[in-house]
Amino acid sequence: RKIFKFVIEDMYEIKNNKASLLVKGCYINNIYQSRNQKRFYAATNTGIFSVSFNGTGWDIENNYENFNENVYSVIEDDKGRLWLGCENTVYQVLLDKTAQPLAIKTYNFNNDYSERILVRNILGKPFFFLSSGFYSYYETKDSVLYDPNLNEDFPVNSKYIFSQQNLTWIFDGKVWLNLTKPPEAFTRTIFTSNCS
Repeated sequence: RKIFKFVIEDMYEIKNNKASLLVKGCYINNIYQSRNQKRFYAATNTGIFSVSFNGTGWDIENNYENFNENVYSVIEDDKGRLWLGCENTVYQVLLDKTAQPLAIKTYNFNNDYSERILVRNILGKPFFFLSSGFYSYYETKDSVLYDPNLNEDFPVNSKYIFSQQNLTWIFDGKVWLNLTKPPEAFTRTIFTSNCS
């Protein structure tokens, strides 16, 4: 079990109560653990990189040298594709068996304003959180589209909380719901709140 710490522009590994510098001078927006438990993806203000455990230490893998977007969030879906949430754009990265990028697809949001796209893995699928609502990836159309079902259940500007263990909590106006569980498993008594 590893703990990482981010301090302004540095990334450290905390082990046996000691901090070891892994990456210096890189502003990290988000970190995501891969399905491969020995790899993490780091979304940064200048792109993305991965960190993999080699058995004795961590290797920094800079497989995205020509990708220079400000990446706010990253997830890996149940098919092993990476999804990168950027400014008004989402990127889908197809990976080979060694996690090397094969191809990158772009999905744009045509907003009249600049907006950070936050992507979350919910039940193995990518979901996109915008101020205008919730969006999903529709495989048959190869498109990221407004999700009428999710938007019907939760009003625009719903409150939500993201955790590092890939849990997504959303407030339905009365209680906090964990979206990591299948809809039939949602419980309306998970965590109640008096806040409005």
